[in-house]
Amino acid sequence: MKVASWSRLVVLVVSAISSAVANLRRNIDDKFDFDYDIQVVQPLNNDCYSCASSAYLTVWNHLLIAKYYPPKNFTERCWEPDSEVGTIACTSACYTIVEEVYTHGVSGRAVMRGCVDKLLLFGLDVDIREAIISYAGECRLTDRQVLELVPLQPNNPVVLVCTCIGRMCNKDNAARMLSTAPRIMASSKLLVSFCSFIALLNAFVLT
Repeated sequence: MKVASWSRLVVLVVSAISSAVANLRRNIDDKFDFDYDIQVVQPLNNDCYSCASSAYLTVWNHLLIAKYYPPKNFTERCWEPDSEVGTIACTSACYTIVEEVYTHGVSGRAVMRGCVDKLLLFGLDVDIREAIISYAGECRLTDRQVLELVPLQPNNPVVLVCTCIGRMCNKDNAARMLSTAPRIMASSKLLVSFCSFIALLNAFVLT
């Protein structure tokens, strides 16, 4: 009887947490979801910084080379580009992506910069591409699956994406970008923690 009562209690707890996570995910989606109806006027002859943190080098040849355009530089200068960082011609918008990267058993953050049209070798979905460009000048928390990005951190499905329009406009300090969005990153970590906790509880119930 005690075992049955405990099992029912666990099921109720899992159900309550699942509902809370669903509400949290909806709140995040509502705040950061793309508006696909915005019409985008694309500028011409734009230049963007093109680089990636050194951390990407360890996974580039066996994970990313068949998916992403190669950056001009692999360098820690990518966190705050200067004249030593390469540029790339662009006819859309510049981007900066900050994400968690898990390499050699160590998790850390890395940054990648470039042109939206030259992120993926086979291109972004048209709706996604235009939505990203339409939010130029903003940073948004985005599910990496929406952008079809390669997962480099198994426990965090989100990346911070910032876009802008203008000559080498993606020059802002990436660490400062993160510091201006602490609530966004905190929400993603809370969501990941909830999901992990639910998975553990479900595993406990099944056993």
